[in-house]
Amino acid sequence: MYTEKPTHTEQYLQFDSHQPMEHKLQVIRTLKHRVSTIVTEEEDKTQEIDHIKKVLSISGYTKWAWNAPGSKKKTPHPRRTQTRPRVHITLPYAGGITDSITHRIRQAGVAIHSRPCTIIRSLW
Repeated sequence: MYTEKPTHTEQYLQFDSHQPMEHKLQVIRTLKHRVSTIVTEEEDKTQEIDHIKKVLSISGYTKWAWNAPGSKKKTPHPRRTQTRPRVHITLPYAGGITDSITHRIRQAGVAIHSRPCTIIRSLW
């Protein structure tokens, strides 16, 4: 049986927060990965997945987010080459604006990374 540390608060990134969608979906990917690598018994895995779904639903995560294509590991398309982009750009996240810009720039083969505008480090 898998148990968490006594200090674990079960608080995760709120789904309605002003953060990039990829960060929200990464919360789901990370928790799924943790279950698949740490929990050994199938019954315990099922219980842990149900528990995670319940906790994330309290944080506003929907069934769509749990089943979203971004919440699963993608397998590369067989006809695409496995070259990495040479250029990486980090943009501040600004709602739908950054999403549309990111989509267009990625089509040109540039890697785009989003970051929140306000971070704790910038408040000091």
